[in-house]
Amino acid sequence: MTVLRYVVFVGLAFLWPCWVCADSSPASQPVLTLNGNNNGQPFVATVGELMQFTLYEVGPWGYGDPQISSAAVRLKNIEPKGIPTPAGPVLLYTFEAVAEGEAHIFISHNVPNGPKGNGITLTIRVPKA
Repeated sequence: MTVLRYVVFVGLAFLWPCWVCADSSPASQPVLTLNGNNNGQPFVATVGELMQFTLYEVGPWGYGDPQISSAAVRLKNIEPKGIPTPAGPVLLYTFEAVAEGEAHIFISHNVPNGPKGNGITLTIRVPKA
């Protein structure tokens, strides 16, 4: 009988982390995943939706900080994504739709002697909820 108690106790000890770590949090936010191929395209996002935009840097030139035309969308963060490639780092820009409206996002590509206005443009429309 004591062996059975020991087996049950050990079994519960291993299961305890599963009960504690069970996801009791609300559903995660929806995420719109974009990349450089989406340049110039319009998108619709709902309030609270995240937009993750991946850009690959090539050579010593990088991308500038995003310019956002409206308070409908805000920049949450810019972070490296994964291991840098030989050509340069991969950056993940995360934006959040926070209010009704339309935002134009421009991320300049910093190429010396390159054409003015060179970069990535996105249009995000956030309709009434």
